[in-house]
Amino acid sequence: MQHHFEAALLVCAIALLGQCSAIWKSCNADNGQVLDMRVTPGSDREVYILRKGTNVTLNIEFWSSVDSGSAKVRAHGMVMGVPIPLKMPNEDACVDCGISCPMRNGEKYLYKQGFEVKASYPKMSATIKWALGDDNGGTVACVLIPVEIVD
Repeated sequence: MQHHFEAALLVCAIALLGQCSAIWKSCNADNGQVLDMRVTPGSDREVYILRKGTNVTLNIEFWSSVDSGSAKVRAHGMVMGVPIPLKMPNEDACVDCGISCPMRNGEKYLYKQGFEVKASYPKMSATIKWALGDDNGGTVACVLIPVEIVD
């Protein structure tokens, strides 16, 4: 049950990152900045709606203010104020996610990752905190995404 809950939160986070820039919010990134985020298919409501049994793609455009040989994805679901670590399908953003490492100071990058919203996920609402870490433990990109998993 815990595994399905974590996976559901991850999918929620990704799906909510998307189509309407008014939905997501930047969070603290000391070594870069998110320029744009899209989730396809997405929603232009106040919450990203993730339908069970569908696939979504998360696209995050950002720039880095540091050189970094690696880029690691960190994600947490916030449910009733409690942060729950989420297991990403691919935590190494330098592999199969569109980012060519090493990242360079002042350059723009586009992170792209697909996710399945599994039919087994519980219906729920959450806020997903997605962040991209650099070599030194700093944060290059960070977004907060409100999501809702529905049938």
